[in-house]
Amino acid sequence: MYLKTLHQMTALAVLIVFVSGIVALGAHLSDSPNALLDGVYQEIVVQPGDSLWAIARTFRPQEDPRDIVGLIRELNGLREATVYPGQRLVVPIAAN
Repeated sequence: MYLKTLHQMTALAVLIVFVSGIVALGAHLSDSPNALLDGVYQEIVVQPGDSLWAIARTFRPQEDPRDIVGLIRELNGLREATVYPGQRLVVPIAAN
C-alpha cells in the first residue's frame, strides 16, 4: 500500500512540475516578439538605402527595433537581414 501511495505522489509531483513549466512557457512567449504578431500589416517595397532596422524604426518607433526586425524576418521568411531595392515585404504597422 505504501509503495502505491508513493507512486501516486510521485506522479502528482511530476504533473505539477509539468503544468508549472507549461504556464511559465506561456508567460515567456507572451513577452516574446511572437506576441507582436497581433496587429495590422502593410506590404511595402524596399527603397534604395533601406535596411530592416530603418524599416522597423519607421513603422514601429515605439518598439525595440531588434524585435521588429526579427518579426519582419519571420513574416517574410528571410534567412538574413539583408534587403534589396524593389523587394516586397510585409511589415507590422500597428499593434492591436
